[in-house]
Amino acid sequence: MRRSALRDLFRNLVLATLPLAAGACSRDGLPGPGDAMAAVDAACVDDAYVYRDHSCLNAGGYVPVSGALPAPADCVALCPTCSQFTYPPSCSVIDSCQQHGVFCSYAVPGRLTDGIGGPPDGAPGADDAGQALSRMAWYEAASVPAFRRLARELRALGAPADLVAAARRAAADEVQHARMMTALARRHGATASRPAVRALALRPLAEVALENAVEGC
Repeated sequence: MRRSALRDLFRNLVLATLPLAAGACSRDGLPGPGDAMAAVDAACVDDAYVYRDHSCLNAGGYVPVSGALPAPADCVALCPTCSQFTYPPSCSVIDSCQQHGVFCSYAVPGRLTDGIGGPPDGAPGADDAGQALSRMAWYEAASVPAFRRLARELRALGAPADLVAAARRAAADEVQHARMMTALARRHGATASRPAVRALALRPLAEVALENAVEGC
């Protein structure tokens, strides 16, 4: 999973677990003393990436609500549809002095490379959690040949040894991630399929750099 997606996920979890105290707002609109959300609001007031605007390109963000807030179980209905993300959004209801709305998070696919077939349509017989976990396991497994190919190409292109080693470590990490997600999928009745990978030839530097920029960012 990409670093930006993990960052959003952890922020989402933190916001969801913070108690919402009934602290009063000061006259300037900022949280007053005792407001449980004060620290979060103060720290994120300038963080446009997370709070000010929703963006499918940025894996989610804050959606303001002018009227009554939805129940936590219903907030996903306010999250825009982002077709490039694999899984449905998750959400948290935020009600503090500065924020009154919904924070939406989207799971992004793993690292891919040209030459890997698409993910399976589903996992027959599995429940909703098994379906999602099976798909996650596929993307984690697909990241393994992507990073191994990057390591081979970096070495062939004469890149510094530490970059080659970093790509190999990333591939090893993805092996562990794929095993963990596969085990979780099996608990929910799903069998995770393996990506179909055809022969991956070495490519020119420009192609490697472009793919790395797209998949890495």
